[in-house]
Amino acid sequence: MNKWKMKRPWVRGIYHLVVFLVGFTVIPLIYLKPEDQLAAKLDSLAWDPCPTREFFDNPVLIVSTDPNLIRFVFWFLAPCFLLNITFHLVFHVSCTVFYLYLSPNKSTSVEHRKNQQKFFLGILLQTAIPCILLLNLGFVVIYDGIFHSLSQKAFNLAFIFCTAHGIVESVTILIVHRSYREAVRNIGKKKKKVSDIREPAILQKYVRI
Repeated sequence: MNKWKMKRPWVRGIYHLVVFLVGFTVIPLIYLKPEDQLAAKLDSLAWDPCPTREFFDNPVLIVSTDPNLIRFVFWFLAPCFLLNITFHLVFHVSCTVFYLYLSPNKSTSVEHRKNQQKFFLGILLQTAIPCILLLNLGFVVIYDGIFHSLSQKAFNLAFIFCTAHGIVESVTILIVHRSYREAVRNIGKKKKKVSDIREPAILQKYVRI
């Protein structure tokens, strides 16, 4: 039995409402964008005086140039998102560890429990390794927002690591899950021909005329 289950409907309603409101706060920022994007691009140069060439050649959406709103997003809204995501990850992983290792279900067989534990460890590796690459970009953005001392090469390197998370995730899946490794290994192998039971020679063995 799940000890952490929200049994009362009003408790579940409050929980989902809070989660919804945290995500909903991003939508008003889209409608607060400046109408004159050209003037907003010029104003944004006060924050970053030396952008890349693509900033001038390609269309860029400037969400806001208001310093108060930028500080609000950077110091309040973004930490709320990170706390929300971190809380849910830690909570669900802790519940899974509790019910798989500390208080397992007695009606589940030992073999089935071991398979669940192996699959859980594989899922952890499958998600943790690519997330490290994605968190690298977040760390670079936070570091530059505080100290303003990172070069463009550091940003480019962080983006390269971030875009490589898909390839790393695919390789990780092949490493941690045996079924996927066997499927890839059997791609080039020829499948054995299975005889059709409807052939007359096979039907004579099982059907008496």
